[in-house]
This record gives sequence, structure tokens and C-alpha cells, in this order.
Amino acid sequence: MDAVQLDWITKKALDILAGIEIGVIGGIVMLLWLAISAPLIGYPWWSIINLFASHSYSARVVRDGVGMATVSGIALQIAVAGIIGGITGFLTPGGRLFGLAITFAWYVLCYGFLWKRYAPLVSVYAPQPLLVIGFFLYGSVLGWHPSLAAKLYSREERPVRTL
Repeated sequence: MDAVQLDWITKKALDILAGIEIGVIGGIVMLLWLAISAPLIGYPWWSIINLFASHSYSARVVRDGVGMATVSGIALQIAVAGIIGGITGFLTPGGRLFGLAITFAWYVLCYGFLWKRYAPLVSVYAPQPLLVIGFFLYGSVLGWHPSLAAKLYSREERPVRTL
């Protein structure tokens, strides 16, 4: 059978879905990087992840250890990474440079505005070089969007079997 010709709405919906998937994968890669690299500079593995939850937990809870603040930080990071991935999928055709440009803009927005207002402990206590590398890894993963989207576009139409 011939490949299906996709209209604009279907193509953009597939771009958004691929972006969400790639964004979640990138968020997990970023979390893994932060958890692995934090002990190298003398922080516990959970410390930076807990800081992401500082918008809803006090400083004492964030520093206490692994707990609900860690789960909240992981959930927030994965959710936001998926949303940014979906926006990236909708706005850009993809590619490594587009992914890096989007994450650079997202880091600047986070550092300049969001963290200061909604998660103030991130901008104070998180080591910024580790976060920059984490955002770079996230942007690199967002660059896989074209290959994933191409797989979604190339699905062949399959006839629906009736009973």
C-alpha cells in the first residue's frame, strides 16, 4: 500500500506527540545526569532534584533527603520537559540546533524569571554548571525529533478489519 499523505493538522498532531515523547526522554536524561553528577561535587544525588520541588516545599523538607520532595521534583521535571518537547515539536521542524536553541531559551527563562519566582532555592543552591550541562543534554535529545516524527509519518494506512 502507498504511504498516507498527511494533512497539516495530522502532521502537527504527530509532531506534538513526538515532541512530548522526546521531551520526556530528555527530561529523564537530564534527571539522570543531575543524579549522577551531584555526588561528584559533594552533593547527595537527590539534592538538585529536590530543589525543583522548592516551589511547594520548605527549605527544611527539600534538604531532609529522599522523600515526597524528590518524587515531586522528578514529576515536575518530567512534566515540564514533556510540555517543552510538545511545544518544540509544534514550532520547529526539529534538528539538533533547534533543540539546543529551544533549551537555551528555556534555561534563560528559567534562570532569569521562573526559578526566582517559583523555585527560588534552585537559583541559590543548585550548581549552575551542572544545570547548564543538563539543559545541553536535554536539548541534544530534543534534536532527535525529526527521526521520531519521520517514523510516525511513514506509517502505512492499514485497512480496518471488520468482524
